[in-house]
Amino acid sequence: MGASRTLWLWAPDAGRVELLLGDDRLPMARDGDVWTADVDAPDGTPYAFSLDGGDPRPDPRGLRLPDGPHGWSALFDPSVFSWSDDAWGGSPLEGR
Repeated sequence: MGASRTLWLWAPDAGRVELLLGDDRLPMARDGDVWTADVDAPDGTPYAFSLDGGDPRPDPRGLRLPDGPHGWSALFDPSVFSWSDDAWGGSPLEGR
């Protein structure tokens, strides 16, 4: 299906955290202050977190936010992205 990965969220005060993955609601497992869920889904799959049954929240560590910082996050693995900027040498740091 997709790439297997573990998503985690630091939420020390939450009593319950669910991973909203596409159309699915998956319970996350608590380990101290951190909640985790193993998922197998392709890059681009939208996801969010629900704390104690609340509104969906984006991943604060999300690498892809297609709908901005308040929308759902999207799964993204930079190691499989086909980069096309190999020849870029960076910006000059003149005056520094």
